[in-house]
Amino acid sequence: DVIGVKDRLDPVLVGSYGVGRSVNTIFVRGSYAYLTTSDNLRELMVLDIKDKAHPSVATIFDAPLNDALGNNSGLGKSAFVINQKIYLGRAHSFSNNDPEFLVLDETDITLPLLQSKDIGTTQNPDSVNNIIVSNELVFVLSNKRFHIFDASTINLWSVNLLQGTGKSFTCFQDAFYVAVNSLQPSEESMLIITP
Repeated sequence: DVIGVKDRLDPVLVGSYGVGRSVNTIFVRGSYAYLTTSDNLRELMVLDIKDKAHPSVATIFDAPLNDALGNNSGLGKSAFVINQKIYLGRAHSFSNNDPEFLVLDETDITLPLLQSKDIGTTQNPDSVNNIIVSNELVFVLSNKRFHIFDASTINLWSVNLLQGTGKSFTCFQDAFYVAVNSLQPSEESMLIITP
C-alpha cells in the first residue's frame, strides 16, 4: 500500500498493488519500490511508483536455480539498491549451489545477475536477513553471522553471532547495532560492532 502523509495527523491510502504473497521488505529509491517476496517465482518485484495511485510492475526477478527440489525455499528476504545495483538477500535454499546473496544490474530491465555468493550449505543453512551498502562495502546480516563484503569482489569477512539468530541491524556513525534473538529469551541481545 502507498500511504500519503502530507498531513501527518491524517494519513490517507493513496494507492496499492496486490502482490498475492507475503512481502518481506520494501526498499524505495526514486520512482521504484523493490519488494522481496515469499514467491519462489518472484523473489524480487520492482514496482513503478511514479503514479502512486496506480503502482505497476516494472520487472520481476526469478532467482536462477531457485528451489529445484520444490520445497519452497530460497525466497526473497531483503534488498538494498545503490549505484545501479540491486543487492538481494534470500532465505536459505535447500537446492545445491543456490546462492542466498545476489547482486543484480539495475540498469537492465531483465536484471542480469552480476555476482552471487552461497552463504549457507545443506549442513549449515543460513539466510540473508538484512543488507546495508556504504561506500564500497556491503554489510549483510544472516541468521548466524555479520558479514562484510567488498562490493567489487564479494570477498568476505564475517563475525559469528554466538548463541543466537541475527534478526535486524542498523548503522549509525561508526557502529552497527545488531539485534540477536536467542533460544533463551533472557539471553536476547543487541550487539554493537565497530571497526
